[in-house]
Amino acid sequence: MNRLLKFFKNNWIILSILLVGFFLLVYKPFELFMYTHDQDLAGWLVKDVLINHHFRLIGQQTSSMGIFIGPVIYYLQIPFYLIANMDPAGPLALAVILGVFTIFSFYYVFSKVFNKRVGLLSALIYSLSVVIVFTDRDMNPTMPVMLWTVWYFYSLWKILKGNQKFYILIGFLFGLIWDLNLALAI
Repeated sequence: MNRLLKFFKNNWIILSILLVGFFLLVYKPFELFMYTHDQDLAGWLVKDVLINHHFRLIGQQTSSMGIFIGPVIYYLQIPFYLIANMDPAGPLALAVILGVFTIFSFYYVFSKVFNKRVGLLSALIYSLSVVIVFTDRDMNPTMPVMLWTVWYFYSLWKILKGNQKFYILIGFLFGLIWDLNLALAI
């Protein structure tokens, strides 16, 4: 119990930021839920996988005819569709999980690259930004781009510091480019 209290005492600022970020991500989830083309497409893809047993190697078509992104974001949504009994609002839970993890990632990465104060400030700005909060609530393939970016930045920093193990993370992140946003390749 003492260790838990000490942990909360030493990390109360980042825990508060994560709590505020969590609250903003879950505030009025159904009233502010945006059902758009992306949710419609995800629902059809998930139905196709679960009911028709037609596993996909491609996701949605991009704005360029004949170019498709990968299906990873849709496969990540399947458990949340199952838990929500195929309700398209089910993946909101995935969006919240990824959003809170992104806030923590900003704290962690910027604390390591710069210092703890910069890490706290970056997490606070990220968690309070209205545009980012609404972007993180919308479960679509480009939603995890900020998460991808912060870890890409960290990997590059570690590689420049001489840590060769981070080439593995860079390779993984490059593999996700096809699934998130082809513009990340640039």
